[in-house]
Amino acid sequence: MPRLPSLAVGLLMISLVNAGNIQKLDLILPDDAGSNFNLVKNVFLASYQAYKDKAWTHDDLAPISGGFKDPRNGWGATVFDALGTLKVLGEEDLFKEAIAYASQVDFSHSNTADHVSFFETTIRYLGGMLAAYDLNGQSDAGLLNNAVKLADKLLFAYPGGNYLTPVGSVDFSQNVPDVGDGGPNGLAAAASNILEFYKLSQYSGNQTYLQFGDMTMRAIANNPAPVFPGLPPLNVNANGTGSGSTVTWDGGYDSYLEYLIKYARLTNFEDPLWAKTWLSAAESTIEHLIKQSTGGTQPYFITSYDRDTGNHFDMGDLACFAGGNFIMGGKLLDREDIVDWGLRITDGCMTTYNTPTGLGVGSWGFKTEDGGDVPAEHQDFFNQNGWYPKATDWNVRPEVFESVFYAWRATGDKKYYDFNARAAQAIQDQCKSNNGIAALKDVMKTGGGTDNQMDDLESFFFAEVSKYLALTFQDPEVVSLDKWVFNTECERLRRMVTLFFPQTQPRWSFLPPPG
Repeated sequence: MPRLPSLAVGLLMISLVNAGNIQKLDLILPDDAGSNFNLVKNVFLASYQAYKDKAWTHDDLAPISGGFKDPRNGWGATVFDALGTLKVLGEEDLFKEAIAYASQVDFSHSNTADHVSFFETTIRYLGGMLAAYDLNGQSDAGLLNNAVKLADKLLFAYPGGNYLTPVGSVDFSQNVPDVGDGGPNGLAAAASNILEFYKLSQYSGNQTYLQFGDMTMRAIANNPAPVFPGLPPLNVNANGTGSGSTVTWDGGYDSYLEYLIKYARLTNFEDPLWAKTWLSAAESTIEHLIKQSTGGTQPYFITSYDRDTGNHFDMGDLACFAGGNFIMGGKLLDREDIVDWGLRITDGCMTTYNTPTGLGVGSWGFKTEDGGDVPAEHQDFFNQNGWYPKATDWNVRPEVFESVFYAWRATGDKKYYDFNARAAQAIQDQCKSNNGIAALKDVMKTGGGTDNQMDDLESFFFAEVSKYLALTFQDPEVVSLDKWVFNTECERLRRMVTLFFPQTQPRWSFLPPPG
């Protein structure tokens, strides 16, 4: 697709402050919305009660054994991920209980031997507290104070010196960043904090958090040598330049692209850099990465790319958020062509749920006129579906539901509503375990019971999966996409009217002394 001429881009940027609406006006819910909402609510509450009974204060419920897992430092990740969903579901008593818990968690050290992931901790723990602080009337000083304490520890991920980007993890017990050999970090891990740091600066009145987040995002967005316009390499060096030549919308890269347009939206497009960079990335993706399968209904998927090896004709469920991101960005920028591409991507991802269980595979391959191979044993399946399975697990991934939710809210096309309704029923039917629900090892098999289940219900089930499904069946004006922006963990952040922007470079002396 031809790119917009520079004059058109300039005119577009001028009009961004009057960006269009994402949601279709006067969207009417079908008559069965209430029953579908209650289905999602009941599945959530059964699993949350099992968590409270068997794993309270720990990160994840082990639904088969009735125990717990602690992959996120043992601070109770499920509680933080459940906060905003409890509010959506109208569970005020549980919401208050969760806020009380989140306000008193001690973030001074990890409760496990693991160091602390900058990315995971920012989007789950910090994002959850910031969303809950807003939803609770911005009045809970204890919750905000704990968010500040956590963010102050996270800033140790910035080693100083030439580091414009954070390292991947921090030893909280010593306040020491895990610099290692000084090699590159992943793009998403380095650049998925601007939404959270912006809101924390707003609520706390301390611009330091935003200064760090803005510094990182700006260094990467201004990369002078992207692989394609708007698409820097997957790996990012300390100074924001790229390493290698891989681009993808899949894991490790994904939420950098997601946050470009969402930060633009959150700040009412005050700085045109973010929307302009996202628009370049979207157009480059359309031109170089999106491919049409030759099988089945000829669905569209997003390839990854590397200069040395070209396009890779497979896709993972994590990349399916791109459909919703294209829909959101296209609506905001008045680019219906980009909206249409987002719908094509969403439709393609929906086909990967054509399985015996009604839940989607973890990754898949496909063949196009440009390339790709289909193993002989999968040829018949590919001919029928347009893709073939590579990883057949469903680890409670939310990204397809997310894009389907955006497609429903933007178009009102009932096929999207119906898809999420079928998915909610499939979770109830296929994933019920000894305690709540469980992820599936193989979506191509039915009737396996706990033998086909995983004994770790990741905390994002209580955030992204449950919230995107519930919101599909809720009055669109209750949580409007034209009033709220979701972080990558589906924590909702209120769009700003009064803006807060960094005036100076980050002050390294802000950091408390090590130890």
